[in-house]
Amino acid sequence: MDVAEGRKQLFTGSSDGMVKLWSWEQSFECVHTVEAGAPVEAILVFDEWLFAGTQAVGGRQGVVRVWHMGNGFEQTLEGHQGSIWCLAQGGAYLFSAGDDMGVKTWQFAESPAGFAPVVELKGHQAPIQVMKTAANILLSADRNGAVCLWDLASGSLTLQIATEHTNLLMAMWVEESHLFTAALDGHVKVWSPTGELLHDHTVTNQHGHPSGVTAMAVVSEPTAGGEEGDQVLLTANVLVWEFMKA
Repeated sequence: MDVAEGRKQLFTGSSDGMVKLWSWEQSFECVHTVEAGAPVEAILVFDEWLFAGTQAVGGRQGVVRVWHMGNGFEQTLEGHQGSIWCLAQGGAYLFSAGDDMGVKTWQFAESPAGFAPVVELKGHQAPIQVMKTAANILLSADRNGAVCLWDLASGSLTLQIATEHTNLLMAMWVEESHLFTAALDGHVKVWSPTGELLHDHTVTNQHGHPSGVTAMAVVSEPTAGGEEGDQVLLTANVLVWEFMKA
């Protein structure tokens, strides 16, 4: 799922192989549907571009489907082995990653028009679950808990963090100078830019047992006057706590 605030649209992908566009100006009515050709595991929108990473199924490898929402241009980016679990954009580059443990880098070329492969970033030893970009850094996290930080200009690996989650790492978030990681072990960890562990929160269920986290986001809590207030961390199991600043 992704949101294009400028277009006032929400984009969703599903196991039915469809990508749907929903307009919040029309009460979240579905205004357009495109077919990805395989179950959709990742969605990314920036500028006029829509990207979908697909699952490997039926003997076919996962691909990145590309649509330009302005001029109707379409492309399929091939080369991954297995499913594609995450997409990211930073600077002039598109990044895709998944089962094959490599981060593929793509750049748009005018002639012939389309995205072309640039380089593959290698440093993970497990399927890559999530990627984020911040300033001039690409962050990639694999299911075994390793987080790699790559320089966007040179493609060099600048830092690797062993998060030591005891179950699959599923989510990552970057907020200002803080990195958040979350996993099925029920822990949400907060890291400094140098890889120092600052906080370790355990998310629990109604019985007080650790509850696995599959998604999270840091948002500003609105005040009574409608202004932005304290930052809070939301997890997929709808637990909320005040964001602790170092």
